[in-house]
Amino acid sequence: MGCRDFFRVFKDHIPILPHTTSIIILIINIFFPGFGTFCLICLGGGDFWVEHLMIGLIQLFCTPFMIGWIWSLAWGIHTVRKSA
Repeated sequence: MGCRDFFRVFKDHIPILPHTTSIIILIINIFFPGFGTFCLICLGGGDFWVEHLMIGLIQLFCTPFMIGWIWSLAWGIHTVRKSA
């Protein structure tokens, strides 16, 4: 399993949210990296809450190196693209 497949598995676990809610998640991820991903736990993470918690923590702790912010931004954009 390559790196691309690894991230694809996690992206498939993002819940489908209403469009306005997903935009709010994106805005939270822009200003507070990782916290928008934590919000996915409450908004529909259901069976995958551990994965969202893990990804949010990694985004949060990698923010000082800009990797976490970029990843959080990409995660928010993917949430908007996947929205209903």
